[in-house]
Amino acid sequence: VAAVLAIGNISFQSNRAAGQVLAKTDSQAAVVHQEDSLKVAAAALKVDPRKLASALTNRTIATGIDRMSTPLDAAQSAHARDALAKALYARAFDALVEQVNRAVAPPPHAELTLGVLDIYGFEIFEANSFEQLCINFANEKLQQLFIEFTLRAEQAEYAAEGVAWTPVEFFNNCVVVELIEGSRPAGVLLWLD
Repeated sequence: VAAVLAIGNISFQSNRAAGQVLAKTDSQAAVVHQEDSLKVAAAALKVDPRKLASALTNRTIATGIDRMSTPLDAAQSAHARDALAKALYARAFDALVEQVNRAVAPPPHAELTLGVLDIYGFEIFEANSFEQLCINFANEKLQQLFIEFTLRAEQAEYAAEGVAWTPVEFFNNCVVVELIEGSRPAGVLLWLD
């Protein structure tokens, strides 16, 4: 990012304005006007400042084994500078996204789960059967698992990681589940058995 910021501060002027005209055709060729910004950018990129300046002020075309270099004017050099800054920023952003994705991805052999939650609670009919008791009990167990894995476990993980959040209050239906399946004191299922 430091390189991108420094590259954005590099400015160009023509050879003629810089008083460096070497040949008649080079009068419009660009030269770097801000040497300090060039040096900072080159240091951040770990490249030779002269090579960076040359890359920004010349267009090089390679055909087979031949290479041809053409000087750019100040406007073309500014366009090359902006293109380089955008490309560097895009690569830095892509690398950051990749790092974040790796950090939050589940472990490679993690057990994947799909949670389905039915509306819990007792369905009340005029006359309930044992089958309806089992359906209601299954709904209560599902709700208990939902509370455990979605609410309680997540909040415990937030606390362990020091994440600031507003705790979610919830009804803990373990008393209902214990009433049905409990062993001491005996729950409804033990009494029916």
